[in-house]
Amino acid sequence: VASTTGNGDAPDDGDEFWRLVRRRDTDAATFDGASFAVLALGDTNYDKFCHVGKTVDKRLAELGGRRFLGLACADEAGEMELTVETWRRDLCVALEADGLLADGTASRSLLRAVADDSDKPPVVEPTPDLFVLADDAAAAAAAAPPSLAFARLRVDAALAASPRALDAAFLPAPAKKPPQGVPVVNGGDTNGVVDGPAPATTTYSAARPFEALLAAKRTLCDTGSRRVVHVELGELPDGVAYAPGDAVGLCCPNPDDAMAAVVAAIRRSSSSREDDDATLRTLLRRKDLSAAPTRKLLATVATWCADARDRDRCLLLASRPAGAALYDACVATPRVRFFELVGLLASCTPTPQDVVAALPDLSARYYSVASSPLVDASRLAVAFSVVAYDTPAVRFSDASDGVLLQPPRRLRGLCTTWLDGLEPGARVPAFVKASDSFALPAELDANLVMIGPGTGVAPFLGFLAHRQAQWNKTNGGVRHETPPPPPPQNGSS
Repeated sequence: VASTTGNGDAPDDGDEFWRLVRRRDTDAATFDGASFAVLALGDTNYDKFCHVGKTVDKRLAELGGRRFLGLACADEAGEMELTVETWRRDLCVALEADGLLADGTASRSLLRAVADDSDKPPVVEPTPDLFVLADDAAAAAAAAPPSLAFARLRVDAALAASPRALDAAFLPAPAKKPPQGVPVVNGGDTNGVVDGPAPATTTYSAARPFEALLAAKRTLCDTGSRRVVHVELGELPDGVAYAPGDAVGLCCPNPDDAMAAVVAAIRRSSSSREDDDATLRTLLRRKDLSAAPTRKLLATVATWCADARDRDRCLLLASRPAGAALYDACVATPRVRFFELVGLLASCTPTPQDVVAALPDLSARYYSVASSPLVDASRLAVAFSVVAYDTPAVRFSDASDGVLLQPPRRLRGLCTTWLDGLEPGARVPAFVKASDSFALPAELDANLVMIGPGTGVAPFLGFLAHRQAQWNKTNGGVRHETPPPPPPQNGSS
């Protein structure tokens, strides 16, 4: 199982294996006789979707391994759990068929559970009669319906179409309820600034970033459809070094609207009203309030709802196979986020401990270094496109004239929107993530062909600045806009 982090990197605990399979001098028979199957985990919001898993799958085959099950790629921004469950089922079937399980006991119960599809509740397809539409009389009397299809689902009608959808056998287990009254310090252990002074021998990371100064900012291009911004970070702490090809991780905060929505939901609980807003925001600051509601998260949110209809709405979308099509139409395609979900459920009353236990940590975002320390070691630059996109429209049929269920939504990138809104003088939590393979060749006269498929030209700005500085130093400080051509070879002119 291989996840992808940052700029197409392997997680730290897989770094040694990652280097082994990618090395060109690794023995071509390293995995002779080994059977393998790869499940890749990634996020389609990033350019290098499942890069580590795809590369490992390819290289294991090239190094002599035998693939007994095809690569599966699970998308955190989509139905990751459904992909994983399907892969697990296929894995058990393949292992049994291949004789790789001695007696089949490890997979027997799972195989029994998936063997008889006739016992499963039918899939509920999104149809106009299952939703409140803008031209409904009831909706007109109450003004416009909420824009999100999730809030307009007629739960009772949907359950009538699949009465066994909420049976426990078809639902994921919710997250365990955390002990109430137990204080949560800083909302978790990763991402964000750790309170108190840093140790003298700090290794900066997502768990303990340094506070860089936003020293300069300028717009490189703004065409209306695309905005590119160049930012310089200054006041790097002693001991922080970087090279072109490295990435810088930025620890952005949650958007104000996301924080406000979750705090408001917590405020509905009488047990949480004694906490002031500052305390709640401190507890929540490192949790991903914009997380995609997975099936497990939906089942967990259902336990926070006092109203049966709110509970059933969440559970129906978490049910498989019954709620799969509704989940895609109401959650996955319109990219509904956690803070929107709890804001729409009027009876949802989580405690701060509930939210902290249920949500993943807010991940750092990685950007290629676009500067050279040989030009100015006290500053580090990045260039980025401000992310903004429209989600696909959701219709009740595949035909272009199908009735519109969910219009497109304009969404913005979490970190790039925040960074674009900052002014020089602001502080930016950051850390450097070194690259072990993306670097300039040591020879100054080596020819370079620089290709950035999906990554843009930002890292090459750093490479060019670095190479120019190296050339100037080698040539006694004489600056050339471009290096002069090499001397004639073999007497030619």
